[in-house]
Amino acid sequence: MRLSVRLGTKVCLLRDVISWDIGEIIELSQMTSEPLDILVNGVVIGSGEAIIVDGKFGVKIKLYKQEPSSIVANEL
Repeated sequence: MRLSVRLGTKVCLLRDVISWDIGEIIELSQMTSEPLDILVNGVVIGSGEAIIVDGKFGVKIKLYKQEPSSIVANEL
């Protein structure tokens, strides 16, 4: 299973995307105070907040929208 955490989204025109260069800053729609989406296999299962664990990013689960066990059942 693939676990992902979504920081935010942005709708862009293709011409803008292909004009980006190294160092480009892309502003996302989500505010820093908003919870992050937690996804399993592309399905949002909950939300959480970004944390740092031993110098690495982590996510602290704050809310389940869909129980992880129901996703596992769908994968079988």
